[in-house]
Amino acid sequence: MTEQENLREVVDAVTDTPDVITVPLRPVNKIHAFLQKRGWCKSERTYELTRLKVGNAYRISKAVLDIPEASVILGTENQQGQIYGLLVNHLDKVVYVVAVGLTNTRQEPSKSFLEEIRWQFTDEELLAACLLILKRVNISNFLHSIILIRGLDVVSQSKVSPSDTGETIAPGAS
Repeated sequence: MTEQENLREVVDAVTDTPDVITVPLRPVNKIHAFLQKRGWCKSERTYELTRLKVGNAYRISKAVLDIPEASVILGTENQQGQIYGLLVNHLDKVVYVVAVGLTNTRQEPSKSFLEEIRWQFTDEELLAACLLILKRVNISNFLHSIILIRGLDVVSQSKVSPSDTGETIAPGAS
């Protein structure tokens, strides 16, 4: 990244510039396709992703904790088979995360909105939206704070060797 790109990202983060997610709408039937071609019906839907509220960040992190393959979503492992396995096994949770992130209100997302996301988003669009939402949540810091609050510092726990503590072990002793 260049210095100008870094400065732009800093300004966007400080001013809270919303991310825009654009999803093409697939026609329901031939008449709907004709109306879309003429411009009388929408052919794409645009969502603005603003800063998430704390309650929604909690909902999203709770849903992500229920997914054992959360590292795939977080981008630590980018293998196609695992990503598609994630969608097959945990599609409802991924759709829920995207719906909560896009609505960003106190109410739970409606069933019709969940169905719209399920049937209008492709797998690439769904995962891209999920990554943007998790980026907005800043999920790693949020999860660390939850873990520290619970008193279970499992994530940052490291094994301590005797050489680190300054103890010496006699040869032959275990």
